[in-house]
Amino acid sequence: MSWDELRTSAEKAFSAGHFSVAEMQWFCALQEAEEFERTDRRLAYTIERFAEACWRIDRHVQAEALARRLVRLFEKSFGPDHLDTATVVYNLAIVCHAQKKYPEAETLYMRALGTRRNQLGDKHADTLSILENYANLLETLNRGAEAKHLRVVAKGLSVNHWKRSGVFPAFQEPDDSEFEVQGASLSEK
Repeated sequence: MSWDELRTSAEKAFSAGHFSVAEMQWFCALQEAEEFERTDRRLAYTIERFAEACWRIDRHVQAEALARRLVRLFEKSFGPDHLDTATVVYNLAIVCHAQKKYPEAETLYMRALGTRRNQLGDKHADTLSILENYANLLETLNRGAEAKHLRVVAKGLSVNHWKRSGVFPAFQEPDDSEFEVQGASLSEK
């Protein structure tokens, strides 16, 4: 199957809630995407969706490795302070948190939070979502007073939701025509 056929199949499976099937399809799609140029947007897209599928089926070790790769790719392409970079850093934080890698999760939450606060403000939903998850971590670490303060700020939002990059202008979820364009790259954005 071609990369596009695998992508379509994986997205259909994911939408239907068949995350294990989606994970297998994204794995195969990544094998195809590895042949693309390193700056080809399809590679980052595939890694991100594969990582999300792994997260959904609790394959946290694999999701972590993919998320780390994605962070490196986004930092190189967009810089460390880009909102999409903050999104993938946040996703890595929740994976580390789930694996009880608490010191690293805290560092990653704080990094993502700093970018969100600086660019979106304290009251933006994405900022508050990170605050809520960070508060959960602080509670786990018996730092209740800090957690309570953050919960007051982030009150009412849900937790541990995987976030997709591309919400901001640097990396939009591609439409089919973009995959047909030769030479489309992350570094062009």
